Amino acid sequence: RFYNSFVRSVLTYNSGTWGLTNTQENELDAYHRKQLRRIVGVRYPRIIRNDKLYKIANTTSISSYIAIQRWNLLGHILRLPLNTPAQQSLDFAVGSGLRSRRGRPRGTLIAKLKIDIVKHGVDGHLETKVGLTELRKSADDKQYWLTCKKRSRTRAGMTN
Repeated sequence: RFYNSFVRSVLTYNSGTWGLTNTQENELDAYHRKQLRRIVGVRYPRIIRNDKLYKIANTTSISSYIAIQRWNLLGHILRLPLNTPAQQSLDFAVGSGLRSRRGRPRGTLIAKLKIDIVKHGVDGHLETKVGLTELRKSADDKQYWLTCKKRSRTRAGMTN
């Protein structure tokens, strides 16, 4: 509990706004597991599987925690009035029609949210204004939104 309340809270402060790449998520998870192994007292000769470590420490991976924070923030933003800066930014990002940059696609928050929406199986998408409107309707039904989150967590094998 001490670790979750002091270390994880500082490590993941404002993490709902992060658009991390898979490599960055893996690095955060590795750091998290390293700290958990220190707390639990697992040293080199003894080996413990990650899922067993999470069960002993009664926690989950940082990447799954960040995904939950991102999902909660998206639901909150979608339920805000349409004239708020967060909603206006979302409208601009979805319907701007801006050409993407050349080269490798960057890991952006919008890209991560698109993946999260597909993973949670929610009505709507972030490709067009119509899809964004459907997404807002889905988020307005808070019970449905939480059900989608719980369904996604059970598919991922998370209990916390």
